[in-house]
Amino acid sequence: MPTLMVLSNIYEELRRNREEYLRKAEKASILTIPTVLPQDGKMRHQLPQNFQSIGAFGVNNMTAKLMLTLFHPTEPFMRLEISPADMEVLEAQASERGQGSTVARITEQLLAIEQQALSEFDTSGWRPCLAESMRQLVVTGNALIYDRPGSYRPSVYDMRRYVVERDPEGNLQRVVLKEGLSRLSAMERLKDKVDPQTIMNMTTDYSGMGPENVDNALSLYTGAILNDEGKYEFFQEINGVPIEDPIVFEPQDLPLIPLRFAPVYQSSWGRGYVEEYEGDLLSLESLRRALVEAAMAAAKVVFLVQETGMTKAKVIAEAPNCAIRAGRAEDVGTMKVDKGADLSVAKSLVNDIEVTLSHAFLLNSSVQRKGERVTAEEIRYVAQELEDALGGVYASLAETVQRPVVLYLYRKLEREGFLRGIPDYVRPVIATGLEQISRNHKFTKLAQAVSAIQQFIGPERVTMLMNEDALVRDVFTSLNLNADEYIKSPEEIAEMEEQAQMQAAVEKLGGPAIQAMSQQPTDGQ
Repeated sequence: MPTLMVLSNIYEELRRNREEYLRKAEKASILTIPTVLPQDGKMRHQLPQNFQSIGAFGVNNMTAKLMLTLFHPTEPFMRLEISPADMEVLEAQASERGQGSTVARITEQLLAIEQQALSEFDTSGWRPCLAESMRQLVVTGNALIYDRPGSYRPSVYDMRRYVVERDPEGNLQRVVLKEGLSRLSAMERLKDKVDPQTIMNMTTDYSGMGPENVDNALSLYTGAILNDEGKYEFFQEINGVPIEDPIVFEPQDLPLIPLRFAPVYQSSWGRGYVEEYEGDLLSLESLRRALVEAAMAAAKVVFLVQETGMTKAKVIAEAPNCAIRAGRAEDVGTMKVDKGADLSVAKSLVNDIEVTLSHAFLLNSSVQRKGERVTAEEIRYVAQELEDALGGVYASLAETVQRPVVLYLYRKLEREGFLRGIPDYVRPVIATGLEQISRNHKFTKLAQAVSAIQQFIGPERVTMLMNEDALVRDVFTSLNLNADEYIKSPEEIAEMEEQAQMQAAVEKLGGPAIQAMSQQPTDGQ
C-alpha cells in the first residue's frame, strides 16, 4: 500500500531531482528579489544587496498584470457554461412544458455561483496567497498552495519546502511538504501514539526549512500519493511517525496544489520567467555595480598640495569653510578620475539592457486607465499582450495555475451546498483564460445582431420575431448582472398590462361610461 511508505524517505528520494531547478531558482531570486527564495542557511540580513532594481520592479509588474488577468478583483475569474448536449435537453423540456427559456434561468444561477466563488476567493484569503504564489512562479517557476483544514487562509510555500513527482504527461503522482514543528506541538499531536520521552529523544532536523527554525525543531511531513484508483491518499507524519489514518481525496479536492509557471518537458518542475533573461540581468547587475563604485570614487574629494609651494597642507586641512588663509592657488589642486569616456560606454550599454528588460517585463506598456473601472476589453487587451510577450505562456498559466485553483474552489462550493437549484444531470463547463472573459463580448454580439436585423427587416418585425424575455436575460447575464433583481415577474407584468388596458378604456369611453359598466351587475339585481 502507498501509505506504508514513509514520507521522509519519499522526500529525500525526490529532493535530489529538485536540486538542478533549485539552484537556477536561487540565482534568479538573487538577481531580482532575494527574499523570494532565500539561500539555505542564510538569514534575511545576510542576503545579497542588488545594485539594480529593474529586476524587482519587473517581477512585481508581471505579478500584478498576471493577477489582473487570471484573477480579476471585480469580475468573476471563471465562467460556468452548460454543455451543448445538456442545453438541447433543457430547451426540449421547456418547449414541451410551454415554459420560457430554461437555459437563461440556469445561466443566471451559474452566474450567481461565479459571484459566490469570487466572494469566497476574496474573503478566505486566496487573493494574497495567489499574489505571493504568482511572484514565486515568475521568479522560480514553482510554488505550492496548501489549504490547511481549519485554517483561515491557505498558505504558500517556495520550492525549497516541498518535493513533487509527476508522470510524463504532467499529472501529479506524489507531493510532500516539509515544515518545522516544535516538540511541544509534536507531543500534542502524538499524545495517544508516542510517549513524551520518545518525542524528546527524536532527532532534530530542520534542513531545508529555513534558519528561523530553532535547533529543537522536528520535521512535520504532509504528503499525498496517487493510488491505483486514481485518488490521492493524504496523510501526515512527524519524524516517520504517522499522525492520523490517511484521508482519500478526489484529484480536484486535494488541499495540496503544486503550481508551475512554464512546465519543463518530462520533468516534475517548471521554470520561471526570470530564467529567460538571466544573462541581461546578470550583465546589468555587474555594470551597475561598476558604475556605482566608479561614481563613489569620483565623488571622493581629495586636495593635493605641492610640497615645494608656499601653501602648507596643514593650513588647508584645518581651514574651516569660507576661511581666509595666505597661500597660492597654484599650490593646491584636486584629484581627478579621468574615466568619463570609459564609463560612458558602460552607461550606454546599461541603457540598452534596461530598454530590453523593460520590454520583457512590460514596464513600458499601460492599458488600464487610472482612477477608472477596468473594462473586460482592457483585461482582454492585457491578457493578449501577456500572451504575445510571454510566447504562449499565458495560455499555459490558465491550465497550470488558474484551472487547478478554480476547480478546487468550485468543488469547495459544491461541498458547502452553493450549487443547489441546478439539475443533477447538468454539469457546468468551467472556462478559464481568455474564454472566461468572453461573456462580456456576448453583449456586443447581441447588440450587433439586433441592430443588423432591424436594418434588414425593420423594428416592427423584430418585435414580432424576437423572444424579448430571453434577449433581456441574456443581456443582463452577459454584463454579469442578476436579471431577477431588475426584471419584473410575470404577475407584475400582467397586472401592469391590465392597468394599462383600464387606463386606455377610461381615455376612450370616459369616466361615466366606465362607471356605468361597473354598475351593470348591481342594476340587474
